[in-house]
Amino acid sequence: MEKRVERRQDSMMESSSSLSRSSQNPSLNRDEIRNRVIQQGERITILIRALLQHGQNGNLDLNASHNAHEIACAINGLIAILLPYVRHEKIDMLTDAVVLLNAKCNSPLLMPMDIKDAAQTIAEKLHLIIMDFR
Repeated sequence: MEKRVERRQDSMMESSSSLSRSSQNPSLNRDEIRNRVIQQGERITILIRALLQHGQNGNLDLNASHNAHEIACAINGLIAILLPYVRHEKIDMLTDAVVLLNAKCNSPLLMPMDIKDAAQTIAEKLHLIIMDFR
C-alpha cells in the first residue's frame, strides 16, 4: 500500500509542477485569479461531497480510490493557481491532507469515519487557503 501512496504522491507532484508552469499567466489580474480559485474550490467541494455520499450509500469500496484521485487532481490544479500567491506552509498542509485521504481511500480495509475525517481536514485546509487568498 505504501508504494501505491508513494506513486500517487509522485504523480501528484509531477502534475503539480507541470500545471504550475502553465498556470502562471502574467496577463491574469487579481480578480481573474480569484474567480479561478473560487471555481476550483467549488469543484473540489463537489468532489468531496460525492465521496461522502458514496460513504453514506455504502459503496466506498467501488468508488473511494477513484474519488480520492479526482480530489487530488483538482487540488493540484488549485495549487498550480495559488502557488505564486499563498505561503508554502499552507499548501504543504493541504497536500498532507490529500495524501492522508489517498491513503485512507486506498486502504484494503476502508473505514468510512476515517475517510470522512480526512475529507473534512481537506475541506478545512481548503477553506483557510481560500479565505486567506481573498
